[in-house]
Amino acid sequence: MCRLSTILRSISEPPKCDCATCRGMCERIPCWPTQEEAVALISAGLGPKLMVAETPGGIALLCPATPGSEGRSIAWPHPWSQATLPCVFYGPGGCSLHDRGLKPIEGRYAHCRVDVPDDLHEAIAESWDTKGRRLVSMWIRRFGAKE
Repeated sequence: MCRLSTILRSISEPPKCDCATCRGMCERIPCWPTQEEAVALISAGLGPKLMVAETPGGIALLCPATPGSEGRSIAWPHPWSQATLPCVFYGPGGCSLHDRGLKPIEGRYAHCRVDVPDDLHEAIAESWDTKGRRLVSMWIRRFGAKE
């Protein structure tokens, strides 16, 4: 069993929240999806609004883009950096993916009222390390990731 599955079994999904802390997460950095969630985003016609995030550990994954990074490949900043890279799916009405059932796992679980394990972000990245490479390659061929 992968580490991500173990983490998710230990916590329950919190309800939608619109507090300043939860909004701040979307305003600061896009959340990471599982491979299945990335496929759902592509199937919903949202593939052009994704980007390839290349982690410091060399893992490439698909996630919602930041403004201006749609269809691109970017080096992901260290999670504790002070970078402000808002999600393209976040706007005045909140997350446009949430009510459609498409909000990535990290965004659903990173919540003001839940004690989320510190390694959730890294566990999501690790889950992309093998099978995820094919999905990233397919997305690049289809949507043409630009450097």
